[in-house]
Amino acid sequence: MVPRALTLLGIAMIGSTILADEKTPPTITAKDREFWAFQTPKRPSVPKLSEPVRNPIDAFLLVKLQEKGLSFNPEASKEVLLRRVCFDLTGLPPTIEMAAEFFKEYAAKPQAAYEKLVDKLLASPAYGERWGRHWLDLAGYADSDGYLDADRLRPQAYRYRDYVIQAHNDDLPYSQFLTEQIAGDELSDWRRAEELTPEMIRQLTATGFLRNALDPTYPGYTEPNEIHQVISDTMQIVGTTFLGLTIQCARCHDHKFDPISHKDYYSLQNIFTPALDPNRWQPSGTRGIPMVPEAEAARIKEHNQKVTARVAELNMTLAKLTETHRKKIKNPKATEAELSEKVPEYKTEMEKIKTAVAAEQALTKELILLRGLSDIEGKPSEGRILLRGDHNKPGPVVGSAVPEVLAPSGYKFETKEGFKTSGRRLALAKWLTDPANPLTARVQVNRMWAQHFGRGIVPTVANFGKSGVTPTHPELLDYLATEFVRTGWSMKAMHRLMVNSSAYRQSSELDSAKKQADPNNQLLGRWRPRRLEGEAVRDSVLAVAGKLSEERFGPAAPVVPQKDNSVDTADDPQGNRRSVYLIVRRSKHLTLLDLFDTPMMEVNCPQRSSSTVPLQALALLNSPFSERNATALAERILKAAASDEERIAFAFKLLYTREARPSEIEKIRGFLAAIKAEQGKKPTALKDAWTQVAVVLLNSNEFVYVP
Repeated sequence: MVPRALTLLGIAMIGSTILADEKTPPTITAKDREFWAFQTPKRPSVPKLSEPVRNPIDAFLLVKLQEKGLSFNPEASKEVLLRRVCFDLTGLPPTIEMAAEFFKEYAAKPQAAYEKLVDKLLASPAYGERWGRHWLDLAGYADSDGYLDADRLRPQAYRYRDYVIQAHNDDLPYSQFLTEQIAGDELSDWRRAEELTPEMIRQLTATGFLRNALDPTYPGYTEPNEIHQVISDTMQIVGTTFLGLTIQCARCHDHKFDPISHKDYYSLQNIFTPALDPNRWQPSGTRGIPMVPEAEAARIKEHNQKVTARVAELNMTLAKLTETHRKKIKNPKATEAELSEKVPEYKTEMEKIKTAVAAEQALTKELILLRGLSDIEGKPSEGRILLRGDHNKPGPVVGSAVPEVLAPSGYKFETKEGFKTSGRRLALAKWLTDPANPLTARVQVNRMWAQHFGRGIVPTVANFGKSGVTPTHPELLDYLATEFVRTGWSMKAMHRLMVNSSAYRQSSELDSAKKQADPNNQLLGRWRPRRLEGEAVRDSVLAVAGKLSEERFGPAAPVVPQKDNSVDTADDPQGNRRSVYLIVRRSKHLTLLDLFDTPMMEVNCPQRSSSTVPLQALALLNSPFSERNATALAERILKAAASDEERIAFAFKLLYTREARPSEIEKIRGFLAAIKAEQGKKPTALKDAWTQVAVVLLNSNEFVYVP
């Protein structure tokens, strides 16, 4: 079988043969730097309008709407607003109690009630779980190495997932969040510390970002093609996540569209060489960062080596003892159990040795290795351009640098070495988080906008280059980018700004004028309804069924392959945890999430697709997951009230955050009556009838779409 890396390399090489000679990279011109995305964002003035607006976002949007003779839709109902912002910020439906409190406060002071709700949701631990999942898509997070059926597990990978969730809940400034993931190991002298502080451990854990790429290497299998593909995938993750550029297109030749040269690519890659060195490769699963200072780690290793040696010596003694007694009874295939029965003295000696082995093994000290990244000791390999991306064709030597077009003319990439660290990645992080950087803030606020509004201001959220789509509202994008920096890179402050706008709070009705003037809603004169992502669908079903586990953080919950080749979870507290805590096994993807477009992490996923296919409805109608949770939902409804009318009212408040309409009440009452008549006096008739109602309610568009 041809390795994945070799296949990709072959394709890249074929595509590169018609392009320019790598030996003569183009010079960056003033015209190249004029492209909008390569210039530092400048804060524009907020447009002044004759009518009052809630916040600057509305002013920028209304200017373009008014040019077409349009305006915003009226504000959505309080029920719709509550569901919209709850799903958006936490990925969960509002509870009946939350709705009652909000509606009461909204009746008196709508604006204050809504703002209070937003603050409450941002303070919820569910916020980090929701928005942390968005980031894990970007990072390409998985709990296994991938590569066909091998797909070895990464037992400590969950610590990075927990870091991401907690960082969002703590509102860690984005500049710091970025820096820790790129260079957390270069922020302190942790190697020589007397003990690792919680801050050090957090920063070291953050570097797991650079260990997310699919990695099939292991001791005894370190094929150069695979190694270089791991590095290439890591570069792609870094480029799409922080720069919003397709830098991977310059791996084999000068970028076809953007002024990013072949040399730029390998100069940027060389920043990571001290840690990701193809000539001193450390396979997945064997490298990591000890959760103790280096001196303590060395003592633990030395201690464990001595324990291992003593255990080996004891096992050798046992083997000799066993062989001796086999010879005595003249049976070379006698097992230890058989010898124990036939030779009492053997049993006594064997038990003594095994007791000693157990005692020795109990002395082993656990040395937890964070799945993070740090520089490898020793001199890193020389950086070179790989002609046409082929590691067998090393070209000219390159230093460490950022893409020339993104830096001011004459810019020099300067590093400061530390103890056993080159300082290269920290220098990269400082450049990325410099307010003058043209892309970092723009890319992140655009990504947040896309999650909130369903479409980025730059629709191609991972491609701000010349082959990407130009921004629909460039002044608004630059305002948001500069505001992001001004507010200390606070992601929660940016959320507040976006979800408090009139643009976010408007209804989704489409009138004829808007249909004609702006059919694709690029001007955002109405709300764009969206289907929930797979995780939100699954978590919402568990929530309304009363089965969603509140256990947070820690090792991933397992998934269970079924006889029909589907993959499900166990119906227990572990299996009913939020989807972000389920194991992300590249070879065993949870079927329900797979059907609802949760990505398989080949590299990373800057932007999810949203499909509508029959299998989605079939899974919600007939899968074991749906059946058991519909039953639980029916039981919850039956316990909540004594009459069918009261139960119907409870069900609609629970699932849809609204009162049931008369026509809906009549349909459900008629259905219940028909089922009861059909089943007669069967003891489970009432439960069976409500279970079928629950299945229908869970399958409605209103449950799986945000209005």
